[in-house]
Amino acid sequence: MKIKILLSISCLLFVIFTCSAQKINSEKVFAGYKFTQNGKPLKIKEVAKIVSGNMEARKLMRSAKSNIEMGTILSGIGGFLIGWPIGSAIGGGEPNWLLAAGGVVAAGIGIPLSNSGFKRARQSVRIYNKSLPNTSGSQFKPQFHLAASQQGIGLLIKF
Repeated sequence: MKIKILLSISCLLFVIFTCSAQKINSEKVFAGYKFTQNGKPLKIKEVAKIVSGNMEARKLMRSAKSNIEMGTILSGIGGFLIGWPIGSAIGGGEPNWLLAAGGVVAAGIGIPLSNSGFKRARQSVRIYNKSLPNTSGSQFKPQFHLAASQQGIGLLIKF
């Protein structure tokens, strides 16, 4: 009897958790946005794969992904070009400040490009989340009733 009750409760919990929408959450962090789904952190490639079912969200995500990748590459190159002359100056060598200026320009282009990509990715996630059926929250109200039959009393759940 206890096994049946435990099995029924675990099936109920399984149905409740699988019926809820798989919404993607975004949170502002230092270097852009952090995307999560059901508490699991997602990389931008995983987010792109998830939103690919929605045509409008897929277009935005494709653009966002390329902006983020180009911005990251330019920012990394810029950081290297800034750090090399600074390292030379610290090490006692002759720093090439023109190289550092080029790094500032590269980072100055890369950072806004990356930020633009993250904004588009967030917009794409919003579009995807709006397209999900609202099965959780106020519309999801299962009804519980006690039912009696020839074999005993039980719990009846209607979705």
